[in-house]
Amino acid sequence: MNGIIKHAYTEEQLALIYQCSKNLLPVRDIACIIMADENRLRRDINDPTTAAYRHYRRGKGETLLEIRKNEIRLAIDGSPQAVQNAHEYINSMNDDEMI
Repeated sequence: MNGIIKHAYTEEQLALIYQCSKNLLPVRDIACIIMADENRLRRDINDPTTAAYRHYRRGKGETLLEIRKNEIRLAIDGSPQAVQNAHEYINSMNDDEMI
């Protein structure tokens, strides 16, 4: 494991990581709420092998999905800024699909 010890979070901490990221709180605030070391939490949410990563990404992703849905509805209704953003989302998806 390259000498790095992974932190084990409680189920309560993982639920809070999910809720906080779903509400788009910064990592420093999440660390304070769950009473964890900020740098360790930051490392863990960037490591796809950890539960913290999965809970953090799921919460953040669910909120981003709702925001994108609203933006797409606005684009369909003719909002010029929403249309521009939708095109950027499509370009980002296309770039991300490349192997």
